[in-house]
Amino acid sequence: WASIGRGKSRVLTSTGQIVCEILAPPNHDKIQLSPDGMTMASYGWHSPILSVWNAHTGKQLKEFRCEAQALAGFTPDSQQLIICQAREFRFFDLNNWDKVRTIARHGCTYPSNVAYSPRGDLVALELTWGVLHLLRTDNFETVALLESPTKNQANSFNFCAGGSLLCAFHIRSTETYVWNIDEMRQQLALLHLDWDGGIEPTVVSRTHENALPNVPRRLEISSRTADAVERMEIVRQQLQAAEKRLGDTP
Repeated sequence: WASIGRGKSRVLTSTGQIVCEILAPPNHDKIQLSPDGMTMASYGWHSPILSVWNAHTGKQLKEFRCEAQALAGFTPDSQQLIICQAREFRFFDLNNWDKVRTIARHGCTYPSNVAYSPRGDLVALELTWGVLHLLRTDNFETVALLESPTKNQANSFNFCAGGSLLCAFHIRSTETYVWNIDEMRQQLALLHLDWDGGIEPTVVSRTHENALPNVPRRLEISSRTADAVERMEIVRQQLQAAEKRLGDTP
């Protein structure tokens, strides 16, 4: 895993041993590690520079000039860097730095993160304000639109470990929304509209007391919980509890 503070970033093993250190550019206060642990990107909300590093040697591999507000991520196979800005997502091949793909965003003021399903067959992107787009990763076709009931842009969103739930929250809100992807696909399968035909069109029961309601579900978080990290931990625990209830539902 990686940490950043006062311009210095460290990559550490699970036991806390330091693998390497880098001296990040000024105003870099965030760092993203690729899934295979070989590459990392450092960036900052008020920095026009996004830097890519070898996570084992600390050598700088590439520097991108961006708008002041940019976020970075990686594809699940660790082969592509993703740079998100208010106007677009850009995908770059880590082997030759060629731009592989650009996906436009519309009406978005700030960048947002990228969330891949555990199987890697779906990716969630906020392409319009307050609306998460679910795309297939084989052809980047949009298969579903998940609209925030409050019309707010999501600060962060991710799939649960099993991939059945997608959670989104707004850092200035006390509400977190959870969409039940499996139930949504069951309902689409009844209409023969499931996007890959992998779900059998069986009727989903709504009478069980532990059954999750139709998307999205609201999870309340106390307004006294001001720290974003603490909020995300609460969301993680609530997601685990919701996924367990989903698994217990006959």
